[in-house]
Amino acid sequence: MSEALLTIPSAENAVELTLPQTSVSMRLAQATLDEVRDELHAEPDRDAPGLTGRFVRFVTHSVEKLVSKQIEYTLNDISAIEYRDGRLIVTYRKRHLPTFDAVHVTVDGKTMPALAAFTEDDARAFAQRIAEVKAAAGA
Repeated sequence: MSEALLTIPSAENAVELTLPQTSVSMRLAQATLDEVRDELHAEPDRDAPGLTGRFVRFVTHSVEKLVSKQIEYTLNDISAIEYRDGRLIVTYRKRHLPTFDAVHVTVDGKTMPALAAFTEDDARAFAQRIAEVKAAAGA
């Protein structure tokens, strides 16, 4: 994976939006991943014998694998990203599931779209950097 041109964290460090050279990705922030992994590894039934232990290990391993995934779109699959009405707006050329719009986070006890959970300055800087990279690539 190439070096990221820009990474911005959401409020309460729930997710990160990253711009490598040719794509945009969103994933759980490392602090959130660490917290989930710590809770999963602390599950007392992981060490249980027999069927119960095997089932708990299967479930906790599956959850750990799931939360480690990221959503990624190539820059060619995105027409534009702009900041408008307090959130990042992604216009897709080629949409696949899941989308960035599908991700929600909890900030100050309220659930909101992850694309609305970035500071205005970070979101505007991210949208501007995307536009620059796309323009330089002729996309």
